[in-house]
Amino acid sequence: MHFITHKGIVLTKVSNVNLLVATRDAWVDCPYVELLSPIQAAFWGFIENGLDEEEILDKIEHSEKKELLLRIYNSFIKRMKESKSYFICLMIFVIINQVNGSMN
Repeated sequence: MHFITHKGIVLTKVSNVNLLVATRDAWVDCPYVELLSPIQAAFWGFIENGLDEEEILDKIEHSEKKELLLRIYNSFIKRMKESKSYFICLMIFVIINQVNGSMN
């Protein structure tokens, strides 16, 4: 699954606290601030850098603490999906890739 982040969301750190901050472009759709743990901030960074879910899960799979990271990842993704504002999970993107692959 490929993720697209909402325009205007910035990951920042203030006094050693990770925050997702909605800038003017996102104010209408998103809460102004969302607190993230360091691990959740790393997951957000992966998403911002274009990693899809399979690539993130692969990184988790190769970690010494994969069970813990998987629980944190699943809860983070669930929270972001439920807010329906920080990012959009594009199943359509996956379907288009599958259709294009079958046409080659």
